[in-house]
Amino acid sequence: MNTASTALGLAPFSGLKRLATFFAAAVLATTVSAHAVTITPGATPTTSVLNPLADVVTGIVFENVVGSIPNVRRTPWENTPLAQTGTYTSVSARSSATYMFNSAVKSVSFLWGSPDTFNDLDIYLTGAAGTVTVNGAGIQPPLGVNGKFVTLSGVGPFQSVSFRSGSNAFEFANLSATPVPLPAAGLLLAAGLGGLGLMRRRKAAA
Repeated sequence: MNTASTALGLAPFSGLKRLATFFAAAVLATTVSAHAVTITPGATPTTSVLNPLADVVTGIVFENVVGSIPNVRRTPWENTPLAQTGTYTSVSARSSATYMFNSAVKSVSFLWGSPDTFNDLDIYLTGAAGTVTVNGAGIQPPLGVNGKFVTLSGVGPFQSVSFRSGSNAFEFANLSATPVPLPAAGLLLAAGLGGLGLMRRRKAAA
């Protein structure tokens, strides 16, 4: 796992365990959730950050590449100062890249390159709550032009997302996630247990 994966909070899965976890989540997600995703646009980033490496890849996925190749991939940094140097991930036709988080998250943010109808992002909700799919057509008009920085939220906690493309290609950059905060009661409990442990250590020292 690279440093970008650690920063995103990805689970340290590998090999068969990683695949088993993904497909188990896919089975739980067979019931499509009725939740509507909140799409919040943001300013295009001025710096490029490496994407984490995908936990599960199907087909052809180019990870942390730069520049564009006609009919293969198109940088989401197009028409910005980072057009030639900004890194991004490109999911080719009939391919996917899945990312798993080691704790529940409430939102995911990234620069969505030239959103189009053949771009789909699947959000796998925790438990058996189902899956929510966001299509590129809902991101911006006109389709297939430039990149759009978005934050997707409002569907409840989730622990994995999958970028899928039906054609060349689904490009994205600066992928990050925001964890679900620990409830106030949980914070108080943690503080109380910490204080109890400190008192025991003091008594032992005395």
